[in-house]
Amino acid sequence: MALEYSIENMGILNNLFEGSCEQALDCDISLPDYCPDISRVLKCCIVPGIVSAKISGDRACADGNAPVRIIYSDEDNNICTYEQNFPFSKFVQLGADTSGALSAEAHVQYTNCRAVSKRRIEIHSMLHIQFKIREISCCEAVNEISRKTVQAKTEEINFSNLCAVESKIFSMSETVELPSDYLPAERVVSCCATPVLNDVRVVQDKILIKGEADITMIYCSADNGGESVRFNHTIPINQVVDAQGITESATPAVRLKMLGCECNVRNDANSNPRLIEISCNINAYIKAYCESQLKCITDAYCIDGHLQANYESLEFMKLCNKVHETTMQKFTVDLSSLDAQKICCIWWDSPKVNKSIHDGKLCLHSTVPMNIIALDSDGRPVFCEREVDFEFSKSVDNNSCVTCDENVTPIGFSVGTLTDGKAEIKGEFLIDADIFTSRKINALVNADIISADTKPTACVIVYFPEEDESLWNIARRFNTTVDMIKDQNTVSGECAKNGVPLLIPVTTG
Repeated sequence: MALEYSIENMGILNNLFEGSCEQALDCDISLPDYCPDISRVLKCCIVPGIVSAKISGDRACADGNAPVRIIYSDEDNNICTYEQNFPFSKFVQLGADTSGALSAEAHVQYTNCRAVSKRRIEIHSMLHIQFKIREISCCEAVNEISRKTVQAKTEEINFSNLCAVESKIFSMSETVELPSDYLPAERVVSCCATPVLNDVRVVQDKILIKGEADITMIYCSADNGGESVRFNHTIPINQVVDAQGITESATPAVRLKMLGCECNVRNDANSNPRLIEISCNINAYIKAYCESQLKCITDAYCIDGHLQANYESLEFMKLCNKVHETTMQKFTVDLSSLDAQKICCIWWDSPKVNKSIHDGKLCLHSTVPMNIIALDSDGRPVFCEREVDFEFSKSVDNNSCVTCDENVTPIGFSVGTLTDGKAEIKGEFLIDADIFTSRKINALVNADIISADTKPTACVIVYFPEEDESLWNIARRFNTTVDMIKDQNTVSGECAKNGVPLLIPVTTG
């Protein structure tokens, strides 16, 4: 027997596809004539970046660049670099035509580098390209059944309804002249870029993103004996992302990720190496929520027939806190094994973050890989990798069933004096976190009447309830209604009293 009911919809994030592929990078690099001979290779840096990503039918495709920077010392103990770019293009099969928000990231799995001669370097590396496709799926829940003999237990849920998921890759480039008080640049040692989100606004069908890309470049200049110089520059971010159906009432959650950054030295009009050509690619991954209320049925039965009901466990998320703040951290790094006397340059890699929520606090434990080039007591450049740890905690409004979407980004650092082989380093980090309360409910998603009683007969049963036994459970057990039990026994409330018998009106076929 067909059963008429009404439904309500909620948006949930659906991972349509997660997959990866590998790209081998085997190259033989010969130094150009203007580069000094290699005395010792300090570091081979490969920072692959995605330039564009798209879905084409049953394929997810990504184009990228893998800049290979060789940092080495020459016979005079100067820090030298040479960089060469290797483009790549990869795809993964999706199995069927797919649409959704695609994001792609490239990482280095391993790198082996050796100097074959003073002018030639062999490199063997493997890149890992990760693809993710996500979309909003519509989840339905029954909120009202029109048949009067069907008893339904309902619950009102306040939650943050997912209304938009978007991903956009955009490129930024700028040529900047070194300030007059800076030495001319001869070669770039390292460059790091951090996208910082300052403001997000929602207008009809669009999301406006404002921020800045903080560029930190370390270069060497021939004018001061190869000493390293740190140069900082900021490029403003102003982007518009289409989000069909989004309105001003939505709350956006935006994550900016640097996919790749390159800095190259160029000559100015006077043939002096004082121009820095900067290009970077950034991915904006966006989720937007609308505060909603949904009435769902958590239990139902029929007093004049058999109700075939199907339930699903639905997870309701509610945005309860947003964290966007910076934290200063101080580290002591031991370089005594290197006989380090002076630090030339430092750059960070992406942090690894473990999260936990307890005692009403969000705790983020971050491990940050650090690359250091220093000079030993003989004035020779030495390279090392170190890891530093710090914890960030923030009080949250709710401690039960809480989940978090977090991001930790290094945005600056300063180096203190090197004493007894130990360096004091201060780092500034941007903490972005969206904190949600999570609640799972078994909700009715569809129902039908299999059979209905045609000749009902009424009777009364005497029942001795347990202490605080739910009237709903009693009514369901005897196939009657809570209102009929209350009317028959002149009781109020939702629970029975222990030892007080109840007269249960029952209708049977």
